[in-house]
Amino acid sequence: AREITVRHALIALILLGAGGTAVAADVKAGRQVALGCQGCHGMDGLSKQPDAPNLAAQPALFLVKAMAEYRTKSRQHEQMNVVAQGLSEREIADVAAYYAAIEIEVVKTPQ
Repeated sequence: AREITVRHALIALILLGAGGTAVAADVKAGRQVALGCQGCHGMDGLSKQPDAPNLAAQPALFLVKAMAEYRTKSRQHEQMNVVAQGLSEREIADVAAYYAAIEIEVVKTPQ
């Protein structure tokens, strides 16, 4: 059942971004969803907590898959398992698009 849920989430995101008859994921709406994420992940997608990953510039498909796994509890994190249950597939696609759209610059420091 978990594989079906993850597969459906991935297909939904692909369809949302396909531009055909489906509506593309909405980065602006995703920013609104991210208001609930900012305490740990930050509005800029840069983690504010030591156990929270950076989300900026992560691929949207990766983020959608992770949220689907939190929903089914095949990926365990007490807070994220609850958060994932409270979001619709559309909200997940939107917030994934928002964080994926954030551009970051990686600067290599001299050794």
